[in-house]
Amino acid sequence: MLVGAPILRGQKALIFGRDTNPINFVSVEDVAYLAVAALEDPPVGEPVLEIGGPQNLTLMAVARLIEWVVGQTTGERHIPLAAMRVMRVLSPPINPAFSRPVATGVFMDTRA
Repeated sequence: MLVGAPILRGQKALIFGRDTNPINFVSVEDVAYLAVAALEDPPVGEPVLEIGGPQNLTLMAVARLIEWVVGQTTGERHIPLAAMRVMRVLSPPINPAFSRPVATGVFMDTRA
């Protein structure tokens, strides 16, 4: 995780963009449980299965929570939206693994 991993190493959290849009984080385990349950006992018709986390949080709030859990304050560094847009275009041939989180960061910073 780009926010938590640096904190665990004693480094600043990496925050994409302005950090103004709260995000609803969902546990991977919860998604897996719901997927298995839907396959084992399929709902009738064509339902939409909705799943969400307990609350909406900004990346900064997530960073502060991780800092609280590990007992250290590391701070954060922001990647500006303009820089993310450039990296989204230039990074795929160089580092595809990094380009996906950057593209996601642009989306999270510009969409409600």
